[in-house]
Amino acid sequence: MDTSWHLWIGTDQGGVDVYKGITGLKEKRPYYRHQSRLSVSSGIFKNAVTIHYILPEQGTHSVRLEIFDISGRLVNVLEAGRQRSGSYSVKWEGKNREGEKLPEGVYFIRLNADNTTETKAIYLVR
Repeated sequence: MDTSWHLWIGTDQGGVDVYKGITGLKEKRPYYRHQSRLSVSSGIFKNAVTIHYILPEQGTHSVRLEIFDISGRLVNVLEAGRQRSGSYSVKWEGKNREGEKLPEGVYFIRLNADNTTETKAIYLVR
């Protein structure tokens, strides 16, 4: 009879801690479910929102962080280029590419990192 076990515990860094053993905790290692992880400081914001993302895989990644309005129109590009693995934060003040304030409403943050795409909805109030 196999008495080994695995205990999977989610983390707030976008991964899962894996505990593995027969009679006790033998191993702890990070296991990332995604190649990148996107989060926002608040789903509803007035003046600015901070967007956080993690690129956990080692190396340099092609990254594009975009804002879309409810109709799917691209209104701003916050990041575009190559970035090394690590944690990043970007502040968005509810403005388009020309620096004009956008109207109240639902907007979508989309992170493209290599072959991974993640999207979060946020609500801008004026």
